[in-house]
Amino acid sequence: MRGIFAERSFKLRISLLWALEITQGLASWTQYRSFEFSRARLNSVKHFF
Repeated sequence: MRGIFAERSFKLRISLLWALEITQGLASWTQYRSFEFSRARLNSVKHFF
């Protein structure tokens, strides 16, 4: 019984860490994309004037 519980908690911890990694990766990716987009918009504004 105890071994099954330990295995389950271990799997839960692994999945939680995995979810954290995914969300952090997505957040950094969206930040990078928005930064690239704002830089491109700034360049187009400079080109326009």
